[in-house]
Amino acid sequence: MLLHEFSEPDRCVVGTVGGPGERAFYLQVRKGNAVISMLFEKEQARLLALRLGDLLEEETATGAPEPPATPDNGPLDMPLAEEFRVMRLSLMWDPQQRRAVIQAWSRGDDDDQDAETTDDASEDEPSVSVRIHLDVPHAQEFVRRTLAVVAAGRRTCPLCEQPVHPSGHICPRANGYHRLR
Repeated sequence: MLLHEFSEPDRCVVGTVGGPGERAFYLQVRKGNAVISMLFEKEQARLLALRLGDLLEEETATGAPEPPATPDNGPLDMPLAEEFRVMRLSLMWDPQQRRAVIQAWSRGDDDDQDAETTDDASEDEPSVSVRIHLDVPHAQEFVRRTLAVVAAGRRTCPLCEQPVHPSGHICPRANGYHRLR
């Protein structure tokens, strides 16, 4: 397994490429000239931000408030080269360093053991993992930006909670009678 570790990254953001309904989500981390961009799903981004927000709230409730990090609303670093698709994420808290630790893997739990389900190209590629350590202010900024990026997509139907396509929406919960535009 190939492990990339970013102890104090210069930047760690979620960003997108494409328009609403066709966006590709990336988790991108940079330290100096080293940039890694990982493709992942919108729901992974949303859940990671929500869980990280909960973790920060739990772990920092008793401590003194820390000054916020500078907001990062910039685009993803270019050129954008996808290192791998995130198949598994974990989130931890390092109490000694008071840092959140995000780890992303290119393979799921059982991918290494079940070689029959992989194609020949992926068998030759090593499993890749990226571990990112974020201090409290940078983790809080990561949560803020990620939730904003996720919310910037298509609006959702109030009845079925599915995305509303720009050309309209036929709601399955209303048997198609409730049309949204």
